[in-house]
Amino acid sequence: MVPEVTHDVAARAELAPVAEAALPVRAAVADVPGPPDPTAGIMTEHAAVRPTWTCTGCASAWPCQTRRQQLTAEYDGAVVALSLYMVICFVEVSADLPHATVGVLYQRFLGWVRPR
Repeated sequence: MVPEVTHDVAARAELAPVAEAALPVRAAVADVPGPPDPTAGIMTEHAAVRPTWTCTGCASAWPCQTRRQQLTAEYDGAVVALSLYMVICFVEVSADLPHATVGVLYQRFLGWVRPR
């Protein structure tokens, strides 16, 4: 029987053995070969600093122009995947910067994503 999930410490302690038992399964699944990760090995100095969403590389608003170019190259031919990633970022920045204007954030995170 699976215990009811709650946010208290006792319930988490009760679930710990269940979670630990699942670890070997996760490790085995991780060893299964799959499609290559298109972003594997790509390093950038232009990452987002949260909760301000500024760029680590140039201190501009993230995504800066350089990061936009990098993302466009990384997601080459996969504009839907890039759009989904940027939507996730948009939701997160909306939570981090609740007083920011939605239209400005939309333009910053999604307005530049265009199909080729």
